[in-house]
Amino acid sequence: AAGVDYTSYMQFPSASLAVEVENDRLCISGLSNGERAKFTFRQGLPAASGETLAKDVEITGYVRDRTPSVSFPSRAYVLPKTTNAALPIESVN
Repeated sequence: AAGVDYTSYMQFPSASLAVEVENDRLCISGLSNGERAKFTFRQGLPAASGETLAKDVEITGYVRDRTPSVSFPSRAYVLPKTTNAALPIESVN
């Protein structure tokens, strides 16, 4: 729900991790690909239905490695007629 500070309902293994709300999901940011971490959802975490979490729940999460790729972020480019023309490229290795 809007206006709820979910940070107080989460326990992370590192202070560099943070929780963000994205539509109907809680997203944990700050993890790297190939990383495994344990999170604790604390008692009282509110649900959309109005219910709350009855007790602490520990979950082990894993962020899979991404498949290597190289791509253009869009399909429509018009290059200027100059010597400094460039195309943006996204890469994952």
